[in-house]
Amino acid sequence: MAFTKQVQRIHGHHSGTYYEDKDGTPKYKRLSFDEKAESLKKTKPEFFDALNTFDVLLKGYGLKVRSSSSGLNYRLHCKRYAKLTIANNYLKIYLRLESSDLENTKIPFRDFSSKSSFEDIPLGFKIKSSLAIKRTINLIHLTMKKGGFTIKDGEQD
Repeated sequence: MAFTKQVQRIHGHHSGTYYEDKDGTPKYKRLSFDEKAESLKKTKPEFFDALNTFDVLLKGYGLKVRSSSSGLNYRLHCKRYAKLTIANNYLKIYLRLESSDLENTKIPFRDFSSKSSFEDIPLGFKIKSSLAIKRTINLIHLTMKKGGFTIKDGEQD
C-alpha cells in the first residue's frame, strides 16, 4: 500500500477509505453500517436521532433487529418487516407494504418488488427531510397495523 486517504464524496459512488494499489489504481474499503452511522451522527445529527427513533419504534412492536454491513433488518418469525440503510448521509427505509397501499398519497416511494432481495419488503422510501421523518413514522405504524401488531409495554411515539 502506497498510502491511505479518507474520502467523503457526497454524490459519488464511493465513500470511505481508499488506498492506491501497487500500480496506482484506487481500491475502496466498504464501510460498515456502524461506521456510516458514526459519520451520520457527525454530519446530520437529526437523521441519526431519527434512526434511533425508528429503531425504538420498531422494537416497540416486538420486532427483532439483525445488523448487517448494509443496514438494520427488523424481523419476527423469519418474516422481514423493515430495513434501514444509510446512503450518502441520508436514510432509506424499506417496508413490508404494497405500492397499492400508498397509491393515492403524496409520499414519494419506489417499488422494489422486482428485485429478489426486496421481494418481502418492496416499498422503498428515502428520508431527506423532517417531513420525510414524520411520514416514515406514519408508514411504520401502517406497516405494523397491516401486519396485525400492537405496540408493547405502552411505548408510543
